[in-house]
Amino acid sequence: LHTRYYIIITAITVILLCVRGLKILVESFPSLGALFDTITVTIKDVSNYFVSIFIVMCGFIFVITLLYGEQHKHLNEFGQSLYVMFYSMFNTKAGVSGSHSKSMYSFIYIVFMVI
Repeated sequence: LHTRYYIIITAITVILLCVRGLKILVESFPSLGALFDTITVTIKDVSNYFVSIFIVMCGFIFVITLLYGEQHKHLNEFGQSLYVMFYSMFNTKAGVSGSHSKSMYSFIYIVFMVI
């Protein structure tokens, strides 16, 4: 249990050290500072985009749960559908498990690509 907290604290410390190193780089190289200024200006728009896309994806997942929840046991709840959708997008293997149909993955992938 203590090892887990140690790992979490170490990870946070490493992230803070990286931020400190970036601050030193920005002060040393003005052109790099201009790049980070541009990123900080656009971060609000990018975060708004990802939040709106997430809301739309949750709507699609809700529809998939309603349409296919009775037919497929792994899509009968919203949380399971969310897991299957994101796992199937980022999984390089053929499927999550042997019982999942490839046509369902194709449908889910097409829904993501349409947006």
